[in-house]
Amino acid sequence: MQAIKAQVEGCESFIDKTVKLVNEWRQQSIKTEDALRDLTSRVSAIESRPHVPMDGEKIKIYLDTIYRGLLDRDCDDAARKSFGSQLAEGRPLQEIIDEIMAGDEYRTHKAKAQA
Repeated sequence: MQAIKAQVEGCESFIDKTVKLVNEWRQQSIKTEDALRDLTSRVSAIESRPHVPMDGEKIKIYLDTIYRGLLDRDCDDAARKSFGSQLAEGRPLQEIIDEIMAGDEYRTHKAKAQA
């Protein structure tokens, strides 16, 4: 009888531990799902933003940063006016970067840097 009682107690202990682990797993799963929902909503919020704010000063900063990174200089007034109006009208920033990189000045600058 003692042996059976010990086995039952062992089973009850095992069941208690299993229930505890399942509950912990459920809590962790809920936290993970909450984190994924939060991440998804943040990504959606970022993707729904315009690529470049309409503010002229911010556009200037974007263009100067791009030009410094690609050409080691600030954006000139003519390019700032042209690209700035395109950005303000909704042209994607990546298209402008691609256009700059396709230009002769970028290719020349890149060739000099590699030499």
